[in-house]
Amino acid sequence: MQQIYVDITAPHEPPGNGLTGYLDWREIYDPLSIIFDTPQQVERYWDRFMRAYYLTTHDAGFERRETFHNDTGIPYGEMDWDLWRMMRRGTP
Repeated sequence: MQQIYVDITAPHEPPGNGLTGYLDWREIYDPLSIIFDTPQQVERYWDRFMRAYYLTTHDAGFERRETFHNDTGIPYGEMDWDLWRMMRRGTP
């Protein structure tokens, strides 16, 4: 999961930033991930979560949030929006 984080965030962060912010993003995702049955699902949807919530619509690999929520069944209301607003980059 750390490698997924680095792969997605590195092009948008200063060089050497590495895992800065990783635990904060996990704090948002981990409560949502309890619905997944396998570690593979947790990891696959972590990738999709980061693409939907970290990347902006202009970034390569961006995923629509609506698609993420529809595919996972996670209601929008389950998101910690206050924490996400502090963590996000770019536009909402």
